[in-house]
Amino acid sequence: MNYFTSGFTHIKVGPYYQIRFLGALSNDGNSYHPCEPDHGWGWSNCKPGEKYRYTLVFDGRIPHGYTNFTMVDEYTPYHGYSFWNYKINNPDIVEKTEYNEYSVKQHVNDYNDGIVGIYEEVSEKQGYKLGCIKSEDGYKLIFLGGDNSLVWWYQGDLKAHLRTTSTPGLYKAIWHLANKDIADEAYVGFDGSSMQVVVGGSQSNYLKTYPAHTDVSAEQMWSGSGIEIERGHIITNYHVVDGAGSIIVQRVVNDREEQFVGEVVATDKVNDLAVIRITDTKYYKYSQLPYSVKFATSDVGESCYALGYPMISTMGTEMKLTTGVISSRSGFQGDVSTYQVSVPVQPGNSGGPLFNYRGELIGIINAKHTNAENVSYAIKTSYVRNLTESFTNENLFPTANLISSKDLPGQVKSIKPFVYMILCAKH
Repeated sequence: MNYFTSGFTHIKVGPYYQIRFLGALSNDGNSYHPCEPDHGWGWSNCKPGEKYRYTLVFDGRIPHGYTNFTMVDEYTPYHGYSFWNYKINNPDIVEKTEYNEYSVKQHVNDYNDGIVGIYEEVSEKQGYKLGCIKSEDGYKLIFLGGDNSLVWWYQGDLKAHLRTTSTPGLYKAIWHLANKDIADEAYVGFDGSSMQVVVGGSQSNYLKTYPAHTDVSAEQMWSGSGIEIERGHIITNYHVVDGAGSIIVQRVVNDREEQFVGEVVATDKVNDLAVIRITDTKYYKYSQLPYSVKFATSDVGESCYALGYPMISTMGTEMKLTTGVISSRSGFQGDVSTYQVSVPVQPGNSGGPLFNYRGELIGIINAKHTNAENVSYAIKTSYVRNLTESFTNENLFPTANLISSKDLPGQVKSIKPFVYMILCAKH
């Protein structure tokens, strides 16, 4: 008897086949072997009378909203075992918001009334971290995190909607349970330093962790933009990271926000450039960088566009696109290190990329002219290369351009996962 699986084994989630990392437990149940496409695994020359067993392990997160799961082994001449349409407890029935922990803090800084803030569960349940923000008719509680059992909850999901009652500080809640069903009866109370939640007669306690009494104003938190190059490095402006005691970088992959810790590894104060390296162990390379970098100087009149995260406290956390042309091959007061462009930018665009319509990175946005309309400046990529060469001999720039033939919407969609929001704080 030869018993094996191979690259013919697929995972099907929703309507699409997706290869995912599979593993198999050995017969004794103690060792674990990878089962990836083209690996091949199994037992040969099985002995009569002995029993052999295996467990296939799906190691990956089910995409948002899918509720069925299928494993299909297409190698039918031998066995072709399949498991069809298993039900997944992966509901997608709550309101989605664009809030994350950083933007909740920004909201709290702008509208602090003693109730808005970030609350963390202290009772031994799911360990929720919830952001409380004001709404038109009360407050909303936004899911920011929890323990590993909450795999179908995503940052920004609406956990509860609170409406006022006749009792000050007490609110009736439309409360979503762990499985996202709505609780029959739910109430939420605040006392200034904590939040109490009563759902179906069971009480949970939450400690208010932001803002603490030692916290300072929003002036000690700020944001910018950046563009990823190779091996987890991000190019941004020096003035974006100047004075930062902590740096969080955020990207959007398949409509899901992902945050990582970063550190500054190189700066060029004169040319307003900095390189951030992602140090977070959770970081993974999403895919091959789809764009290339043009180091030669671009011509006046060349069409270009900027991507970034301007003014997130009022304009939201969705990436923004603005377009224009290169107006001059020199910048403010004839500075040859920058282009003057007609691309509109705002605070928060700083450090973001400037691309031409061939999908080539040609500059890094760093300033706007405050006394002229739609006059902005971008640092030429040749100065970015000089900075990277100051700390490594490795080539950190992508060379293969996969998007040169795409239209503008196609280019932007491909580039989006590699444009980062840079979140900085004093300490």
